Amino acid sequence: MLFFKKRPKKEPEKLKVVKKAKEIKKAEKAEKPKKKPRPIEEKKIPEAIPPSSAEALEGKKTPETVPLPQKKYKTAYQVLVRPIVTEKATETQAQGAYTFEVAPAANKILVARAVEELYNVRPIRVNIIRVQGKVTRYGRSVGRTKNWKKALVFLKKGQKIEFVKK
Repeated sequence: MLFFKKRPKKEPEKLKVVKKAKEIKKAEKAEKPKKKPRPIEEKKIPEAIPPSSAEALEGKKTPETVPLPQKKYKTAYQVLVRPIVTEKATETQAQGAYTFEVAPAANKILVARAVEELYNVRPIRVNIIRVQGKVTRYGRSVGRTKNWKKALVFLKKGQKIEFVKK
């Protein structure tokens, strides 16, 4: 077996050009003056007396002041898809909590307005829950049910919602 001495590799001309370009960029950066830091602006503290609670509530969003979005839901029937009638939901109705399936993009304000419009009852509060779809099987094929939104609507004592008129 013969052992050969390794010859030093010659740098290709392209590498030489790239190295020179990098050196030129470093030299240019060193020549540029550094930016001055921005002066810190002093925050002005208002000297006025804070508004009373009644004046502060004027600008807040309430179900009456927020307009319904015109593009997505034109009626209350599009917001409230259907009431959920299960054993658990009917038990909570005795405490004044009613459960509805609502549109995927509906929010608490839209649900409160829709309940007020359809059932003539003003809710105290609304909770919204996103329900994940379940994996289902049909024979060998695997599918999935859709995701949906559920709303819990709480009413004052003595108020009721009748789903089926007698």
